[in-house]
Amino acid sequence: MLEQPEAALEAYQLAHQADPDNEDAALPLARRYVDGANYEAAAIAAHLDLIDDRFAPREALVQTKKHLARYAAGWSEARTLRGELFAQPNTAAARALFARWAESSRPDEARPTSAETQQQQQQQQQSA
Repeated sequence: MLEQPEAALEAYQLAHQADPDNEDAALPLARRYVDGANYEAAAIAAHLDLIDDRFAPREALVQTKKHLARYAAGWSEARTLRGELFAQPNTAAARALFARWAESSRPDEARPTSAETQQQQQQQQQSA
């Protein structure tokens, strides 16, 4: 199935609709994401899909904005993006905005890891 990515995606989606808690249905798609060229975007999209599936629309919007803002931590102009994200009226608009920002990011721009981000936050708190 993985030799046919579109069929694999469709099979996962159908399995997910039939049983949203079936982790085995997600395994082939997860492997495809890991092996794919754009793992970061695929992982974020999968996470946001889960948020949409699990929460009522208003809570999904809040969670989507919160998580997208966190994914952008360390990007240059992340503060501007956060302001724009939290002004979005729905999850589709927030996702589209984030995708535009992610596409316009320079590929060679170093993004800090979670550990580096935490260390920066601790240093800022200590200096305050």
